[in-house]
Amino acid sequence: MPQQNDKYVLKEYPECIVLDTTYRCILKCKMCHQSSASYRIPENPDVSFELVESLIPLLKHAKTVYLLEMGIPLCIHASMTLCP
Repeated sequence: MPQQNDKYVLKEYPECIVLDTTYRCILKCKMCHQSSASYRIPENPDVSFELVESLIPLLKHAKTVYLLEMGIPLCIHASMTLCP
């Protein structure tokens, strides 16, 4: 992928974009990597509005956009006391 001014330049737009919305989770599902003893929640576990907003020009060209979460989607709300 070519670079210009320390930024990546796409030759064409992606057909599919996957955006993880949060890594917050209070569950300990055995099949999930987050239940591993070595897993640590990232310092900034939630995608910021500013990041999503900056991706809008790219998102407009995608055929498919998946909003996923590696945690529980409701945990993205900061006022929930159940979420770390």
